[in-house]
This record gives sequence, C-alpha cells and structure tokens, in this order.
Amino acid sequence: MRMRQRQLRTPAIVIYDLNTNKRILRYELKSSDLPAENTPTGLASITVDITNDCADAYAYLPDLTTFGMVVYSLKENDSWRHQHNYYSFNPIAGNLFIANERFQWSDGVFSVTLLPGSEGCKSAYFHPLIGTHEFSVSTCVLKNKTISAERHYHSLYSVIGDRGEMTQSTMHDYHPGTNVIFYAEIGRDAVTCWNAGKVLRSSNVGVLGRHPQRLSYPAGNITMNIQ
Repeated sequence: MRMRQRQLRTPAIVIYDLNTNKRILRYELKSSDLPAENTPTGLASITVDITNDCADAYAYLPDLTTFGMVVYSLKENDSWRHQHNYYSFNPIAGNLFIANERFQWSDGVFSVTLLPGSEGCKSAYFHPLIGTHEFSVSTCVLKNKTISAERHYHSLYSVIGDRGEMTQSTMHDYHPGTNVIFYAEIGRDAVTCWNAGKVLRSSNVGVLGRHPQRLSYPAGNITMNIQ
C-alpha cells in the first residue's frame, strides 16, 4: 500500500548562532509563499545574500514544484514570492537516463548562485533542473516585494545561454576568484564548469569529472577549494 505524505510543520527558515549553537530565529513561510499543497516538497535549496550588513541579509528559496522564487528579508522579517516562466521546466529536456533507468521528470527552478552585479545589487543566476538554459535576474528585482505587479516586470529577466544537450543540473555555485560556475549535472553524471566571462554554450562547458556510479545524480551543494 502506498503511503500518503504528511506535512507535519510549515516550512521555515531557521538561523543558528554557530558560536553558541543556539537557535536565534525561526521564520515560518506564509501561505502566500506556498500557493499549493505540494509546494513545500519543491523547496530544494536556499541561497543567502549578504553584502555589508549581516542584519540586512536575504535568502532566496527556489520552488521547483510550483515554479517560483520565495525571498526572505531578515531585516524586515518578511517574505514574498516571485513568479516567472523562466522558473518552469523545459519539456524538451525532460527525458532522463540515470542509473540505467529511463524516465521523464518535470522539476523547475532548482538552484541560485550570485555573481557581481551593478547598482549595489548582484546578479542571481538560476536554472530549472529539467532544462539546459541558464537565466539571470538582478537581486534588486528579487528584493522588491511589489515589482512583480509592474508592467515591465517580466522583461527584467534574461537568458544567459544554453549549456547543451544532456546538461540538466541540480546545484551550481560561483567561484569569485576564478569567475567560474560549477555545475552538478544529472544528465551526464558529471561535475562541470563554465567561465562566466565567456558565452554560455556547450563548447565552453568543461567536464571536471564524470562517473556513472560515483557521480550518479549529484544533488548536493558544490564546494570548490581552488588554490
């Protein structure tokens, strides 16, 4: 008999003081952040944005199930949601072959990484799990809780490029010292990289490591130690 999932608590952002190991904040997401019953199952990652003042930090939570971005402001202790078609999946990239199994998947936006931007804000690069394109939006847009009501809102998002066939990726992370973004690719059982100063296309994406068992469905955070 198939067991029905039960949500025991509302999804929340929890902050701990690592010096004391004590919890200093727990913020439950609002109902407006979670538009459907299954939305909590799609909160796959969290990206923290701190510029100068830790008290003015933001967090970005991609929602791969109902295709949106939840933003939390520590200073305001408030959250809001952004919607855009770029947060959705690309059905053309939905056929997967992982661990000798063939299936279709439909996960949307999975990961956000932050690059230098302008006007005091950063560029948030993001992609859906099921897709091979990279997109971007200024964090100035994400931090504005009312901007989605403006007529020009949808034009504020940009297409960065296409990594190429079979490059579906879970997490990615930007390394500022090298201007390189690293990808955990489920499509090729690989960890790959791209210099963000170059055009994003398949010929500019390098494979760092690839293995059908050891790198089958790499889904965790990528941490690179580059000397």
